[in-house]
Amino acid sequence: MNCRKGYHHHDKRAKFKKWAKSRSWKYGQHQPPVNVLETKENYELHLVAPGRTKEDFKLSVLEDVLTISVEAKGQAQDDNSRWARKEFDLVEFNRKFEINDKVDKDNISAEYTNGILKVTLPKFESFQ
Repeated sequence: MNCRKGYHHHDKRAKFKKWAKSRSWKYGQHQPPVNVLETKENYELHLVAPGRTKEDFKLSVLEDVLTISVEAKGQAQDDNSRWARKEFDLVEFNRKFEINDKVDKDNISAEYTNGILKVTLPKFESFQ
C-alpha cells in the first residue's frame, strides 16, 4: 500500500467528519427516509430502517406531534475479531411529524416488516 509521507489514516477521518458536518444530516445521526401515503381511511408512514426489530422503535404522540425514535445499537463483536472495514452503524434517530385534526390519535398502529416501519394513522370517520 502506497502512502504519502506524513499522510495518516486519521487525516482521512478528519476530512470526512468535516465534510459530513457540512451536510444536512449530522455526523453520527441519521434521518431515515419516509414516504407518506394517504388513503380514504388512513395516512400511512413508511419509514426505512433496516437491521432493527419492532421493539427498537418508540412511538409517542404529544399534542399534535407524532415522534418516532430509535436508540443507537452497536453491532456484536467478540474479543477475537475486529472490523476490517466498517461503513455503517445502527445509529439513533428521532423523526417528528405534525398530525392534523383528521387523525384518530388513540388508534395509531405500527408494524415492522423487511426493514420498513409502517405506521398507520387512521382518520376519523367524519373525514373519510
